[in-house]
Amino acid sequence: ARQLYEIQGLAQKDLDQAISDQQAAEAAYKAAREALAVFGKTPAQMDQIVQTRKTDSLLTVVSPISGQVTARSAQPGLLLQPGNGTAPFTVADVSTMWMQAFVPEADAPLLHVG
Repeated sequence: ARQLYEIQGLAQKDLDQAISDQQAAEAAYKAAREALAVFGKTPAQMDQIVQTRKTDSLLTVVSPISGQVTARSAQPGLLLQPGNGTAPFTVADVSTMWMQAFVPEADAPLLHVG
C-alpha cells in the first residue's frame, strides 16, 4: 500500500485505512497468541496452529496446584476466557480434612480418630 501511495496510485485516506487495518490485525494476532499461552500452549504449538490453520478440538487444562477436583462448572462446548466468570474447576488439597459433628455428650467416649 505504501508503494502504491508513493507512486500516487493510492489515496492518502486509503493508505491510512490500510495501515490501521494492519495494526488491528497484528494486535488481534498478538492477543490470540497470549490467550493460547494462558492455556499452556508453547510457541512451537502456536506456530503449528498457524501453519496448518487447524486448532485442537480438545484443550488440556493443567492445574497450577496439586489436589483433587472437587467441583466442575464447565460443560463440553463451554467458551472459556481468562478472567471471565467462575472457574471451570475447583481443585482442593484433600490430604487434611476437618469434620464437625454434633454428638451428644454421652456418646463422646465412643469417638476416636481414624
